[in-house]
Amino acid sequence: MEFATHRNHCEVLPQTVAITGASGAVGRQVCLGLRAAGFNVRAIGRSPVGLDIADESVVAPLDDTRALATAMNGAAAVIHLAALLHINNPGSDIKEKYWQVNVAGSRHVCEAASECGVKRVILASTINVYGSAFQQGVVNESTAPCPIDWYSESKLAAEEVGLTFPNVTIWRLAAVLGRGLKGNYRTLLKLARYGVLPCIGDGSNRRTLIHAADLSRLMAADLRADPSTQRLWNVCDSTIYSLNEILASIREATGGRTKILHIPRHVTQGGLGMVEALFRAMRLKAPVGRWLVDKMCEDVAVDGSALWQELGMAPAVSLVDGWRDAAGELNLIETLESARHCQRAA
Repeated sequence: MEFATHRNHCEVLPQTVAITGASGAVGRQVCLGLRAAGFNVRAIGRSPVGLDIADESVVAPLDDTRALATAMNGAAAVIHLAALLHINNPGSDIKEKYWQVNVAGSRHVCEAASECGVKRVILASTINVYGSAFQQGVVNESTAPCPIDWYSESKLAAEEVGLTFPNVTIWRLAAVLGRGLKGNYRTLLKLARYGVLPCIGDGSNRRTLIHAADLSRLMAADLRADPSTQRLWNVCDSTIYSLNEILASIREATGGRTKILHIPRHVTQGGLGMVEALFRAMRLKAPVGRWLVDKMCEDVAVDGSALWQELGMAPAVSLVDGWRDAAGELNLIETLESARHCQRAA
């Protein structure tokens, strides 16, 4: 796959950028970053709660194309972040919800943007769409997706919908680090409070991340630049980290006193198997299970260099500063200086 480099930058910023999912963890940080970059930000959400982060706010559910079109009226660009996110070990009722929110919702957003003449749409997807392709090594935009769960299947289907509209660009996001951190990384960071960071296996498996401030910088630069002919981007920072490196950076970010405890994979699987058996005996769904071992030990290595090169940029927030930012939001440490650094980066 060939990529153009260093697109020309437009002299005039888009007047208004409408953002769906603005009240979410990533959405709030993107709103702040784009406002700091000089954009007028209009937050779109299914309820007014949390939309005060933007210059303007409009309530419009994803299943109402007419309401979405009204909310987007006059916007020069739309960033579609609203989604039903990954759920560990989901129940059978979740699949339909994924398709309603992630696929049908994306279609409604794209239709609404097209209806009211929005020139640029960034549709946020996920690197999880690569799925079993991660077993091949480092993936890039030319790697064929091979999703392995309902979440990533729904996001790939949403991409296919988006690409039927000429003004839509797909951004496959890595895990976004920073304030409002969610999921397994939030759990891992909170464990630092107790002085121990567990690592299943030897920690050599790889991970790909991006800080919210760097994500906002990329979005601001992309919206300033002329549209690219490339319509699909991996979005992460320029380094692929081992889990050991991530744990070491958490330890440094939280004061350096946390111990990293490596637990053999087979020991963890055995223990979690006993937990599953116990919950089955009680006819309950176990909150954790052997699936967690596979999740923690998976190799997720993504080359996200193309977009940085295209825009002539480089990441500004270090991994340690990113963890400090997230840890401060969780009241694990005092992060005034780190927060200032991330704010300057945005």
